[in-house]
Amino acid sequence: MKVLVGDGCGNRFALIDAGAMAASDLSPGLVLHQCRDMDIDGLLVLDGVKLSIYNADGSDGDACFNGLRLAAVASGLDGGVFEMAGHQISWSKVDDDIELELPYASSDFEYDSLTIDGVEVVTVNFSNPHAIVKNYSGYEQEFAEKLQSDGENFPQSVNVEFAKFPYENGEISARIFERGVGETLACGTGAVALAADAWNAGFEGEITVKTWGGSLFLSKLENGKISLRGAARLTGNIDLELV
Repeated sequence: MKVLVGDGCGNRFALIDAGAMAASDLSPGLVLHQCRDMDIDGLLVLDGVKLSIYNADGSDGDACFNGLRLAAVASGLDGGVFEMAGHQISWSKVDDDIELELPYASSDFEYDSLTIDGVEVVTVNFSNPHAIVKNYSGYEQEFAEKLQSDGENFPQSVNVEFAKFPYENGEISARIFERGVGETLACGTGAVALAADAWNAGFEGEITVKTWGGSLFLSKLENGKISLRGAARLTGNIDLELV
């Protein structure tokens, strides 16, 4: 049984049809186990237009906008709608990128500020919990793991974005550690959290989030919602053993 493999801005995923997975008696955990040598960040399961994401450790990833763009590319269409994390998300092909119309406005998010070990951490919560750490000068992976294991402040763990500020022309450089995965080359929901924080702080205009896997472009639409645009591609497939 073949499973598609690809990435959204360097965020690598396997993509499988829910019906085919069920007919073959495969579970998400078993598929992830068989893909363990492929260095993927998560498993996308497509059931009609409903798209689910499982992190590399098998946990529920809730929403994943890089994965959603990959599923859009795999569809072979120029546009459509997916359902993910309880929301309808429209998408369209724009040149070589996929653009998403997200069902959020920056005012929909919950913002807070914490001080942990003397470091200011800005939290942005919507589908996934996010912690933004600005201009951190320590060992980033160690601090990210500390935040993700902090059950008091982050009972569902947290995606951590280390961002360089101040930024010019709306560009934010970020290093990202996702819950249930570890360090990733990009994170779509993390890019949304960074842009929302910038807009909440008073910045106007388009935001470019620059990650090690590429750039994601975010802007406010006339209807108040958020557009996210970025690259996605299919790179191959995996033959899974049936059980």
